[in-house]
Amino acid sequence: MFAMSYCSQSTGHFAQYRDVKDQKNFKDIMIYRVKSIKDLFISKLNLLLHYDRSLNHKFESYSMSFDELLEQADPESVIYADPPYANVHYSRFYHVLETLVKYDYPEVKFKGRYRQDRHQSPFSKKSEATKAFEKMFTLIKEKNSRMVLSYSDGGVIDLDTLLELARKVFGNTYNVTIETMEYLHSRLGRTGGKNIDVNEILIIADKI
Repeated sequence: MFAMSYCSQSTGHFAQYRDVKDQKNFKDIMIYRVKSIKDLFISKLNLLLHYDRSLNHKFESYSMSFDELLEQADPESVIYADPPYANVHYSRFYHVLETLVKYDYPEVKFKGRYRQDRHQSPFSKKSEATKAFEKMFTLIKEKNSRMVLSYSDGGVIDLDTLLELARKVFGNTYNVTIETMEYLHSRLGRTGGKNIDVNEILIIADKI
């Protein structure tokens, strides 16, 4: 995965390969095409082999839906949630790596050769996002836990609506506040400028 990411000539992801429209594009693409998957793989493998394991910290990784994970979470925890909030599905960006891991031969479509069975998050669908957030808030409250939710002012649901929903679900036993930080967001090669100003927002639900 490391080697594939470093050899990809797309702009930070795998959503679409770049077209050879002119000499400049050709030169940019060739910077990546001449890289060696094998050399990069061996380089990362050597780093892992010599990694100082005394620095290890215990952690667990799961592959499941958010509701399944929250149902298994310990009560009275602090839940940091960073669901997708744009209407562009993450599966468009990482389908090549997903196929590598699954090592299958799926049906593909469109220029980006996306998997036809690719996952589409309910948080990225305007018709499903409200119910998904409501379910997440409810499960966190049922666990008697606190929440730190990462969001953006460009999300599928507008911030005021999401705050209203959070305060409704968590009720008067929680205090729901926000913290805002401005930063430049890279458009990863899309038209309309390289960077745009966005507000990164933390929605915090703390028990009273």
